[in-house]
Amino acid sequence: MKVAVNATPAVSMQKTGVEYYTDALLRALMRIAPDADVDICAPRSWNTQLPSVWRMSTLLWPFPGWSTFRFSSHLLKTRPDIVFVPGNALPPVSIGKQVTTVHDLAFQHCPELYTPAQIKEMQSAHRRAADNANHIITISDVTKRDMAEHFGVEETRMTTVHLGIDHERFCVRSSVSPDVVRVKTAHQLTKPYLLFIGRVEQKKGIDTLARAYMDAQLHEQGVELVLAGYRGAHVSDELRTLLKQPSVRELGYVSDADIGPMLSGALAFAFPTRKEGFGMPVLEAMASGVPVVCSDLQVLREIASDYPTYIPVDDVVAWANALCGILRNTQQTRQDDAITHAKSFTWDRCARQTWDVLSRVTLTTSNLRPPLV
Repeated sequence: MKVAVNATPAVSMQKTGVEYYTDALLRALMRIAPDADVDICAPRSWNTQLPSVWRMSTLLWPFPGWSTFRFSSHLLKTRPDIVFVPGNALPPVSIGKQVTTVHDLAFQHCPELYTPAQIKEMQSAHRRAADNANHIITISDVTKRDMAEHFGVEETRMTTVHLGIDHERFCVRSSVSPDVVRVKTAHQLTKPYLLFIGRVEQKKGIDTLARAYMDAQLHEQGVELVLAGYRGAHVSDELRTLLKQPSVRELGYVSDADIGPMLSGALAFAFPTRKEGFGMPVLEAMASGVPVVCSDLQVLREIASDYPTYIPVDDVVAWANALCGILRNTQQTRQDDAITHAKSFTWDRCARQTWDVLSRVTLTTSNLRPPLV
């Protein structure tokens, strides 16, 4: 099986959801299939040591449209058996069968959080996946149902593969461990803090969290609200005002080396998101032994079971009450059970299930959705 992978997200300098997924999945695939014929394709080099038979194709292209032009021309030249696109942007021209990963359809559910141009681009990418992919990997059953409902994809042409988490980075640490002390010192976290990880924007519900934090008067108890993530494009004037409060700390992007210890040092993790495809930070917090308060979304219940404290989306009063309550009662036994649950989500498991999909699609003689050639 000759596999070509669009690894563009993995070479991003600052990684969030799709970028983390692509990078971690490919590293796990190297562990479980080191002797496979895999061509890693990206517009710049991926800084990692590949197995001896894997190849890195650095396809330079100084213009827009790398996937449309440069990646497609490479596929026509190399003719792989299967093309895997972890970031849901199938090339318009391809040789071989195609598998892509669809992460979420937030643009369908929350269109007010996107520009018309963004919605058009995402609709086009998802439509191309629905029409041309031989098989679609979804990262949750919720996303699978969304693809069936909004784009008419048959469930038999989709497989849910849950993501993993890095259990070396996200693990239980003492609040006085060297890593936690180092990170608190580096980021000047001198007070107890609630932590959020992700883009600081309306989609993530930061306005709800900030209002609930202020209404609960946690700042008067010496507890800070710490936001770890760069600021997104959709930030209302009201949210900008809330972010200026002295006890609300906006750290910007936090490195991979720091984010795990920062979680371990938190009083609790808050995730007020309005829409998610998976919700990896919730599992990372659970693996770190940190109490979790999060939005009551189907996808979060799918992956986290009943271990977090679930709050209705945008219910500021309920969020304020929950934040106060979780700081009073950490329920250690319940946290131990949450840690055990989170340990079942590994990247090796994700990689094995993904490789199984690629293998099955390659061996299938029928071509339900022939690629455009």
